[in-house]
Amino acid sequence: MIFGALLGRRKIQRTSHDSTIETKAKISLRGAKGKGLTYANLVEKLAEIGVSGNERNLNNKISRGGFTAAFLIHALRQLDSSRFIRDV
Repeated sequence: MIFGALLGRRKIQRTSHDSTIETKAKISLRGAKGKGLTYANLVEKLAEIGVSGNERNLNNKISRGGFTAAFLIHALRQLDSSRFIRDV
């Protein structure tokens, strides 16, 4: 964990705000489908900047919310999504 190294591997208490942000992150990435983009399109856009993966892996990451902050930022940039940042 990136944050674990920065914080000396101390456990951080999760808050309800954490869950809210995680939910908004998932909704933002799922929202790409509503804009006419498919996960296959997002995989292609991510590949353009060197982020590897496939449609199935992307679907799994988004479904379970198991992605890093770096992945989220890359995906939102490729989707040109500034709405998420304003909402958080």
